[in-house]
Amino acid sequence: MGNLGKIDNYRTLVSNGDLVSLPAPLDTALYTWSRIRDGSQLPIWRDWDWLAVPVNAIPWCTVVDHIPFPQDFKYRFWGTTRTLIQGYDATGDSVLDLAPVSVASKVFREYSEVAAKQRPLLFETYGMGLHESKSYRCLRLPFGNGVEVTQILSIVSYAPTDVESICDYFQDEAHRTPVGS
Repeated sequence: MGNLGKIDNYRTLVSNGDLVSLPAPLDTALYTWSRIRDGSQLPIWRDWDWLAVPVNAIPWCTVVDHIPFPQDFKYRFWGTTRTLIQGYDATGDSVLDLAPVSVASKVFREYSEVAAKQRPLLFETYGMGLHESKSYRCLRLPFGNGVEVTQILSIVSYAPTDVESICDYFQDEAHRTPVGS
């Protein structure tokens, strides 16, 4: 397991997503991804079957389009629960537009690592401006065109007891005023 380091109030560990035991629904998403890749390095996005993912997990998902140069990631899908948790819908926006800035930086680094390694990666994030014991897991699954990553599907798993705290974190961050304003 690798460590991406601490960004602001986060500590993130990364591991090869297909070499670790995953909780539901992350395990279902990885199984579906593995099945459709059909022996190739990366499956093609058009082969993804949303019906294979538990219906209650889809609102937790996001999908980005990877723009290789200059590197960026733009949201093509932003689940409705993501909107409730973070307080905005980022469909059509760059990952760099996420708020707070520390989240944008963290997520950009994670997507960049998935694009570079071209394999599923599991990111376990601790802290979130809360107690170190609060955490969530995010499985990021790459899709491609045979040469490079073109899309990345992310599916998140929060402990049900932490969801309210995470919502509070994003609400508090949205209301912070930068120093000097």
